[in-house]
Amino acid sequence: MRTLIISSLMTLGLTGGVAAADNYHRDGHSERYRDYRVRPAPRYERHDFRRGYRWRNGEWRWGHGEWIWTPGVYIRIGS
Repeated sequence: MRTLIISSLMTLGLTGGVAAADNYHRDGHSERYRDYRVRPAPRYERHDFRRGYRWRNGEWRWGHGEWIWTPGVYIRIGS
């Protein structure tokens, strides 16, 4: 009986952890912030110089009742 209880608790703990991680990381590497009154401070992103590209910083965007961090990207310069 004790083994059954312990294994059940471990299963519930693992399942809850996976569900929470899946909900938080549903679109990859975004971070969420739910206080609609204040835009969060910009995050610092490290990037390397790449010839022919310009770095566009990430930004917080409001959508679906929360602030969602959109990471920065490299933009190709010229054609």
